[in-house]
Amino acid sequence: MIQISSQFDSGNIEVIDARDPQNIRLRIRRDSQSDFFQWFHFRLHDVRGEALCLVIENAGEASYAGGFEGYHCAASYDRETWFRLPDTAYDGRSLTIRFTPERDTVWLAYFEPYSQERHLDFIARCAASSQARVDRIGTSLQGRDIDRVRIGEGSHPVWIQARQQPGETMAEWFMEGLIERLIDPADPIAREARRLGCFHLVANINP
Repeated sequence: MIQISSQFDSGNIEVIDARDPQNIRLRIRRDSQSDFFQWFHFRLHDVRGEALCLVIENAGEASYAGGFEGYHCAASYDRETWFRLPDTAYDGRSLTIRFTPERDTVWLAYFEPYSQERHLDFIARCAASSQARVDRIGTSLQGRDIDRVRIGEGSHPVWIQARQQPGETMAEWFMEGLIERLIDPADPIAREARRLGCFHLVANINP
């Protein structure tokens, strides 16, 4: 029997009915202490070779329903390599995902997840860099640290923050690349940016 789980870092889905592989009914759960909802991330078990049809019934009520226009769901068998599912359709009310998994377990997500563990590992790398300073500028409603990475000693302050909504994982992938370049001691553009600016970078403003 197919099972669906989301009790893990950044997991999010409500299962209405998963008895029929051709008519799995789901809903996106609201963010913590918020009316906002957009992102989903869940795991399917015992699905190798099953022709699946998953319907996210409240996609049309999401905070940015237009984001589902032309959208293709992200999927992974190992949580490292992600690919898109081309047979994803949005009709203005529901998001329907059809595919046949090649393995027993598969993860589906709105975008490729950026986990809290990866965030903490990245912040630790920044703290170890001679080009950066890390401090805490506050906490989330759940008590999680909100980290700031400060780079450069120039006179021009530059603030960049990402993930005002926690499901905007694509923004933190961008921030990781941006910060990695800014702290690269061999990059001449980064050296000039550090000379001219003082960067205040918050990779996840809402952890």
